[in-house]
Amino acid sequence: MKKTKTILLDLSAEQAWDVVGNRFGDVGLWAASLTSSHLNGELNIGTSRVCINKQQEIVEKITMFNPDKMELAYEITSALPAFIKTAKNHWSIKPLAANRTAVTTVVTSDLAWWAFFLTPLMSFAIGNILTKALVELKYWAETGEQHPRKKAYNTKFAQFVPQLN
Repeated sequence: MKKTKTILLDLSAEQAWDVVGNRFGDVGLWAASLTSSHLNGELNIGTSRVCINKQQEIVEKITMFNPDKMELAYEITSALPAFIKTAKNHWSIKPLAANRTAVTTVVTSDLAWWAFFLTPLMSFAIGNILTKALVELKYWAETGEQHPRKKAYNTKFAQFVPQLN
C-alpha cells in the first residue's frame, strides 16, 4: 500500500528542509500525535529517531538522508501492529519559488497476507494522519508555534510531555 500527500509551504526550500531534515529528531515539537521525540545519535543513515506517543515508543531508522537533494527516508522498526509487516516513509522538499516550497511524504506499508481486507481502511486512516501531520508541520514551520491541535494534545497528556512537567 502506498499513500502520497503534499503540502505547500510559504517558505524557502532551505527553511522547509531545516524543519523536516535538519531537525528530523524534533518532530515531537510539532506533531500533535506525539508527546516527544529524539535522535539516538548523529543525524545520518542508520540513526534511529524515537517518537513517544504518551508512553509508547516508536523507533524509526533513517534509511536515506540526502541534504543536497533535500530528501530523507526511514522505516519504523518497532511498535507496529501484527498486521503491518513493514512501514516506511520518504520525505522530499521541492522549491517552487523563492518563498514557496512543496513538501511531500510518501508512506508505503506491507500488510500481512491475512490482513489484505484492511487495505482500504488503512489507506483512508493513513491519508487522514498524513493530512493532519502536514497541516501541523506547515503551522510550525511558518509561524514557529505549535498548531492548536498540538497544544490541546500537550495539555491533555501533560504528564507524558517532558517540556510541560
